[in-house]
Amino acid sequence: MDPIIGVVGASDSQLEVRSLLDWLRREEDLRGSVMTLMDADVAPGHMGAISDLIQVAVGPGATLTVLAGAIVAWVQSRTSDLHMTVNGVDIDVKRVRHPELIVEQALAKRVE
Repeated sequence: MDPIIGVVGASDSQLEVRSLLDWLRREEDLRGSVMTLMDADVAPGHMGAISDLIQVAVGPGATLTVLAGAIVAWVQSRTSDLHMTVNGVDIDVKRVRHPELIVEQALAKRVE
């Protein structure tokens, strides 16, 4: 299954997800990858989507390493204190020692 990426901790998560999507689409090494916005599943008893998500079908020549690096670069460019969900794994990119490796491992995790 294709990796699913979300943004957590932003005052406007939908705006931040769209910013990340634009960032990823401008990444030259990800050209040919298909990136789609999707609504998060709504837990019973909650109203509406928690945030939007991005599903990425990594294209020919692109790798999860390139995608991980682009995600980390985007997070590090943000001034707000936010973190990511990658295939259901919550990652505080700004507070870990090797964020690219952790994000890449989460991207490789299969989601059923």
